Formats: sequence, C-alpha cells, structure tokens
Amino acid sequence: MVANERSDPGGVDDLAATLHDLRDHPVRETIGVRSRAGRDDDLVAPSLPTITLEEVRDGASLEADLGIIEQLGEGGMGRVLLARQRSLRRDVAVKTLHGGALAEHAMHALLREARVTGSLAHPGVIPVHSLGLDARGRPLLVMKRVDGVELEALLRDRAHPGWRARGLDDDTLVASLQILTQVCLTLEFAHSQGIVHRDVKPANIMVGAFGEVYLLDWGVARMPDDADDESVVGTPAYMAPEMARRGKVDARTDVYLLGATLHEVLTGRARHTGETVGEVIRAARRSRPVEYGHDVPEELARLCNEATAQDPTERPQTVEAFRARLATYVRHRAAHALRGTAAERLEALESLLASSDEPPADLTLAYQLGTEARFGFAQCAREHGDDPVARDGLERSVRALVELELRQRHADTAAALLADLGGPDDGLRARLDRLRAELEDRERERERLEALEREHDPAHESSRRSLYFLVFVAIIIAAWTLTARTESRPPAHRLVWLSFGGLALSGLTVLAIRRRVLTNAFNRKIAALLVLSLCAMLVNRTLGWMTHTPVASTLAVDLLALAVMVGAAAITLTPRLFVPVAVLVLGAIALRLEWPSHIVGGFVLTVVVAVSSSLWAFHGVSRPPAPRD
Repeated sequence: MVANERSDPGGVDDLAATLHDLRDHPVRETIGVRSRAGRDDDLVAPSLPTITLEEVRDGASLEADLGIIEQLGEGGMGRVLLARQRSLRRDVAVKTLHGGALAEHAMHALLREARVTGSLAHPGVIPVHSLGLDARGRPLLVMKRVDGVELEALLRDRAHPGWRARGLDDDTLVASLQILTQVCLTLEFAHSQGIVHRDVKPANIMVGAFGEVYLLDWGVARMPDDADDESVVGTPAYMAPEMARRGKVDARTDVYLLGATLHEVLTGRARHTGETVGEVIRAARRSRPVEYGHDVPEELARLCNEATAQDPTERPQTVEAFRARLATYVRHRAAHALRGTAAERLEALESLLASSDEPPADLTLAYQLGTEARFGFAQCAREHGDDPVARDGLERSVRALVELELRQRHADTAAALLADLGGPDDGLRARLDRLRAELEDRERERERLEALEREHDPAHESSRRSLYFLVFVAIIIAAWTLTARTESRPPAHRLVWLSFGGLALSGLTVLAIRRRVLTNAFNRKIAALLVLSLCAMLVNRTLGWMTHTPVASTLAVDLLALAVMVGAAAITLTPRLFVPVAVLVLGAIALRLEWPSHIVGGFVLTVVVAVSSSLWAFHGVSRPPAPRD
C-alpha cells in the first residue's frame, strides 16, 4: 500500500522533477537516469582500440575491419547495424550511438552494457566479440548476429511464423512459457554472478530462428559493485515498485519483471498503464493485484499476482522458484484439459440421474460417463493435489456413481464407492443402511423360501429314492410272485402274513435310508405314504380274514385304498399320478369281478403297472425356478 505519496522524498513528484525532460518518453521504452553516485566514471573514457567502420559501396573490397550492410534496428539512444567483419569473413551485429543531448549518458550505457554482457558467458546472452571506438571516438560494440524476432512481436501476432521455431505454433501459450523458462535460466546465471537485469520485458527477449532464446539489453543491469547506486532505470510499463521508488533492487526485482512479462503473455497488455509516464509509474508503485478473466489459467493468474506483489517478500524469492511454478503449470496443463473433459462427462451423468428417480434406461452410457468423469478428476488430482476443482469433481463423480448403484440396489458396490469419498455423506450413508436392511430382510425371506422349496422338492435325492423304492417293490412283487406260482387264490391268513412282512420290510427300509434320502419333507411324505398304504392293506386283510371275506374282494379293496392315497398325492404334487390311480381302480374292478381267474397274478400285474406309471409321473416333476430379486 502506498501512503502519502506527495510527501515521500522518493515519490512520483520527485521522480517527475528528475525526469522533467522525458515527460513524453514512451512507457514501453527503457528509462536510464543515473545519479552521480551510481556512475562508473572509469567507463566514460576508457582506453579502447579503434575499430574502423564504413559502408559497403557497390561491392568494393573493404579497407575497414567492419563494413556496414544495413541497419537492423534503431532506438532512442543508438542503432544496431548488420556489418561484415573482414578479418573473419562473417556477419556481425554492431551497436553504435546517436549524438544529441543524451550522448554522454548513452555512451555510458553502451559501455556498461558491453561490460555486463561480456562478463556473462551463457547461451541466453548474445556473445560480445569486441568493444572499441569508432572514428569519432564513440563506443562501438560488436556482437554475434542473431536471426530472430522479439517476443513482443510474437505476442502481437499469434500467427507469426516465428512460433514455429518452438515447434508449438498451434499452442502459443506453452511456447511462450518455454521461452520464459529459458529466460529464467539466463537470469539465474546472471544472479549467480551478482548481476540484476532490471529491464526484462517482451521487447528484450529475442527468439532465434532455431529456437534460441536471448535476453537482450543489459545496459541498465545492476552490477555487484553498484552498492550506492540510486539510479532510476527500467521500463515504466513493467517497472517494479522498488524501482519506481528508488528502493533496494535485487533478484526479486527481476522476478517482478518476469511476472509483468507473463502478464503480457496472458493478456496481451502491459502490467502498468496510464496516459503519462507519471501515471504509469504511480501504477507501478501501487502494483495492485489484477483480476484475471476466465480465459486465463487460474494457476498462472495466481503466479502473476504473487510475482508482481508490491512487497518483495511476498513474491517467489528466486527466479528458480518462479521457473519451477511455470514448469508445474505445464505439467498440470494436460491434467487440466482432462479435468475439463471429466467435467463435461459429470454434468451429463448428473443430468441423466436428475431426469428420473429410477435407474437410467441406458445403464451402459451412465457407467461410461461416471467412469470417465471419475478417472479424469482422479488423474488431475494426482498430478495437481492442491486443485480444489479436481477434488470437488472427484467427490461429485463418486457420489453420482453411488447414486447409480443405490438405484440398482447394489449395496456392496455403493459401500465400496462411499469409502472413496473424502468425507462422510450422511444422506447417502442413511440410504445405504436402509437398502442393506431391506436386502437383509429379503435375503432372509429368500432363504426361508429356499428351505421350504427344498423340503418339498421332488427332485431331491430322487435317484436314491427311486432305487430304494424299486428294490422294496421288487422284493414285495417277488414274494407275491412266489405265492402266485403255488396257488391262484391264497388263503386270507397268508395275505395277512404277506402284508405284515411287507410292513416290516418297509420299516427296515425307512430306517436304512432316513439319513440319505429322507432329508426333506417330500421324501418323508412318500415314505409315510408307503408305510401308511401297507398299514391300510394289513388292516384290510386282517378284517377280511376275520370276516371270511373272499380273497378277490380283499385284494380289490387293497387296490382301491392305494388308489385313494395316490390320488391325494396327484392333487398335491402332479396330475401325472392320476395315471397310476386309473390303473389301480381298473385293477380293483377286475379283481372284484374275479377277472382274470388268477387273482394273485392280476393283483401283481396291477401293482407293477401302477408302480411303473408312478415312477414316470415323478420323473416329470422338476424343481421350480428360484425367485429372482
């Protein structure tokens, strides 16, 4: 904050008095007003060799060491010429001075630039070949010729062919950051030598035709031995506050100038603006933070404001730190692009979920949107851990996927996704708990139904059941067959003993198969039906024996009793059992009418046919499908 500007001895009014003869000075050009204490008098009239310089006329051979070919550029204090160096047969750049009121200052600035530039052996500084005096005794600086264009010109024309030297003519922002990174490396070397440039700006950054980057115009640089230098130098449009106040200048001043240059890269405008030099310098003294538009990356906007902070202690403290921030942004930039795509996917998924409370009709699309959104935000957060937009987007993506799983009643998947959230979500957690409770109730009901189904499943141990049943029936039939071979009408008491034997055999069979076959209610009912049928036959035959009922009638009643029991099973299990019911009824009628005459044979035949049709009926009964969620 600037307080009491008018009473500040180093304020704008004092500066305006010092620069009264430069009131119309362009704000984008360098000011170089040095106090007497800051002058290097040993450079004003040094003992330098004379370098001859003449124009090349009609291709005549040169007698001078340097022959002027053309003028490359011109500034307020001097001009840059393209010349041919006769001794080495090469083209060089020659910097000379104009005459005029500022001739002494211009001479001093050129000699100082030669001294500073010549001391910096770095790829980012144009090499100095020689320093001498021309025929008029004015300094003359011979430097390497560089084919290139100033960054200022590139920024004014985003289609300039000079961008192709960076290989990124379709991405001028990244190319500009690469150029600034190379400028940072040059400044880092200069600072290691105790030199502060003090005039970093787009016009002083030269981009060569093959990607070279040079930092130009070291004429106002601060040297290590300039301890008492109170010079007011620099370019008003980029000037740091301490430069405008004649305060202490150090490496953090160059950090400010880098920030001001980055500001122009991002906005196309100089950091300080105004109608006059005084207004521009006032803006430099205040150096208020800039509110950048949405088209400026947030990370770079933050770096610009930090680097151009009024208080040097609030800036990145070294050029290296500034360069690291640039590198971090370039590394994050791909992640930011991925973040933008992820945001589009997330908005599409949230819109899809908002359209209905039911699961989306196109689940494949919903999962694709959610997965891509989550992946994009996760990658951005991994590359740029302090990006709040990426963290928020990642949490929203997970919540949307949780919502998608809850609507499909996928509790385990929803719980796994909830565990990935950065913080608890009571609403989703409560819905998940309710869903789990519902699913547990449903699972218990399903288990109960499955147990009930197993209890009444005809297919359960059907093979073993049929095997034991066939063995039992075969033994009974064998016994009856033996009886039939000896007599066609056995006495009633023999029927009683055959029934008793069959009942005893059935009891032993039930005991033998109870742990292997009688493990569900259906098989137990079949066994009980068999035992009950044998009991009924025993009772019927005993009554027939006691009442002297004819054997044919007794056997007919046996078949009718079996028909009634099998008919009950047909009603509860399968209609196919009505086939053996019909067989038993027909057999009973035939026996009652005493046809055929061989009573036992007819009874055995009826039982064999009824048993065979019963096995066929049970073979057609299958387990019903389990209910689905």
